[in-house]
Amino acid sequence: MSNNSVEYHLPLSGMEPAPYAFHRGKLIEFSKATVPLYSVAVLEAFTVFDLMVACWNHKQGQLYVHRLDRHCKRLVDSAKIVGLPPTYGVDFLKQAVMNTLRRNAIKGKDITIRILVYRSEADEDSGGVGLTVLCHIRNGPFGRDIEAREIWAGSRRRIPDNALPARAKASANYENGRITHGDFYLNMEGKVSEFLTASVFAVRDGVAVTPGLQSDQLESITRDTFIKLLTEVHGIPVQTRNLDRSELYLADEMWGGASGTGIFPIRKVDGRLVGTDELAGEPGPVFTALRSTFHAVHYGTTDLYPEWLTGVY
Repeated sequence: MSNNSVEYHLPLSGMEPAPYAFHRGKLIEFSKATVPLYSVAVLEAFTVFDLMVACWNHKQGQLYVHRLDRHCKRLVDSAKIVGLPPTYGVDFLKQAVMNTLRRNAIKGKDITIRILVYRSEADEDSGGVGLTVLCHIRNGPFGRDIEAREIWAGSRRRIPDNALPARAKASANYENGRITHGDFYLNMEGKVSEFLTASVFAVRDGVAVTPGLQSDQLESITRDTFIKLLTEVHGIPVQTRNLDRSELYLADEMWGGASGTGIFPIRKVDGRLVGTDELAGEPGPVFTALRSTFHAVHYGTTDLYPEWLTGVY
C-alpha cells in the first residue's frame, strides 16, 4: 500500500452554500436549515441523499440541471430500500429542486445540488420524514480538465448487498469509504466494484469495461451516461461484467466519473502505469472524446440528449 492514495473528500467541501435552502416544506435562509440533534437522521444516520449538478450555458443565458428526473427517481428508490415511508414522489422532489434554484437566482456559475430525505421526529406533518434541498456554488466550471490520478486498491472490501446495500445512496454507506485506505473497492468476491465516490471504466483492445450493477455498487447515473455516450455516440462497445483487479493493470485507458467530480483520467493503478508506449500514463483517445461529449451534454452545447436537461430560467 502506498501513501500516494488520494484523501477521502466530502463532495461539497470548500463550496460556498447558496443563500436559500428548501427545508421542511418552505424556502428559508441556509443558516436556518437545521435538524435537531435528537433526530434519528443524526443519531443513527437514517438519511438518503442524491447529488447532481446544474451547469451555466453562457451563450443561452440558461442554467441546466443534468438528468433531474433520473436523480429524483434514484432518491425515491434509495428511500424505499432503506425503509423510509414514500412521503415524497419524483415530481415533488423535482419541483423542490427547481424552486430552490430559482429562489437563489444564481447566474454565470455552475452549482452542485444535494437533496436529503431523512427520518425526523420534528416533521410530524410529513409522517416523520424530512426533506432538505441545498445548493452549493462550485469553485470552478464542472467541465474543467481534472489532473490524471494515481489510484490504489482499498484496504477494506465493499459492503455487500445482503448486509448494507450500496445500491441505495444512503449516508451510512459512505462510512465504508471514510475508513478505507485506498481509492477503489474490491467486493467480497475480490472483483473490482467502484471508486470510493465514483464509477470505474477501463478500455482493453477497443472495448470499454465497467463492473456490473451486481458488483455491490451504487446505480450510478454518471455510469449510465458514460455507457450511452460510448455506445450511441462514439460507437465504442461496452461490457458490463465482473472485472478483475489484474485487468486494470492491462488497460489501455482508465477513468472514473461521478456527478460531483465529473470525469477524471487514471494514470497509475497500484503503482503501474496505465497504457503502453508513448501514451502510458496519459489520457487516451476514448477518454478524451468521451470527456468532450460528456461536458457538452451537461452544458447544453450539443443537440444530443436534450431530454437530459431541465432549464431553470
